[in-house]
Amino acid sequence: MTVTATKHPATFSKPVVDAMRSALLEQMRAFGNDIRPLEVLDPFAGVGGIHDVAFEGVITHGVEIEPEWANQHDATICADSTDLTFWPAGSFDTIATSPAYGNRMADQYLPPDTDKSRRYTYATALGRRCADNSGAALQWGDDYRALHDQVWSQCDRLLMPGGRVLLNVKNHYRKGVEQDVAGWHMDWFLGRGYRGLTDQGLGTYGIKHSPNQQRCQERLIVLEKRVA
Repeated sequence: MTVTATKHPATFSKPVVDAMRSALLEQMRAFGNDIRPLEVLDPFAGVGGIHDVAFEGVITHGVEIEPEWANQHDATICADSTDLTFWPAGSFDTIATSPAYGNRMADQYLPPDTDKSRRYTYATALGRRCADNSGAALQWGDDYRALHDQVWSQCDRLLMPGGRVLLNVKNHYRKGVEQDVAGWHMDWFLGRGYRGLTDQGLGTYGIKHSPNQQRCQERLIVLEKRVA
C-alpha cells in the first residue's frame, strides 16, 4: 500500500535554502569550524526543509509539533518547542527556522466537501485543526507573540554564546496596513543583547494568487548572540 505524505503549504523555497546555506558558510568561516560540525536547530521544522540546508560540516535537528509533518524526516522529532528542556543549555551553534507568519494561512476553518474554492492554510493541508501550541494556528496578535516569546526563550537558552539565529520571516497586510511581524521577531532578539548582522530580502512573495503577494517579500535575518 502506498502512503501519501501529508503536504505542507509553506515549505522552504530554493531562495530560502540557498540563503541559509550561505549564512551557515559565513558562520563556519567566522567560527573557524575545522574541528567539529555546526549543530543547527529548527524549532518549527514542518516536513523537514531545514535538513535540505545541511551540507558537510553542518548537522541539522528539527522539532515539529504536528506528527504528520514531523514523521516525514528521521532527523525531526515530534515535540512542543515551548519546552525544549530535554536538551542542555548551549547545545546548538545555530537556530535556523521559519516561524509561521501570522497571516491568513493560520485560518482554522475547515470547509465542507462541497466547497471547491482554493484554500492554502495549515489546517486544510492537515485535514484537521492544528495542535494546541502550534504557531501555525495563530493569527498575528497577542497569542502569536506570547507563543513565540516562549519558543525564542527556549532557543536563547539552547544557543551557545556567539551562536547565530537565522530567521526566514515575512510581513503581511491586514485591511491595507502592513503588519511588522518580521520587526517583532528581530526586536525580540535585539532586546536581549543580540547583534543584528544582516537582513536580506529574498525576492519571494508568497502564494501567487494572493492579491497582496507582491507587497511583502520574505527575508532572512541573521543575528548573533552576545558573548558573556
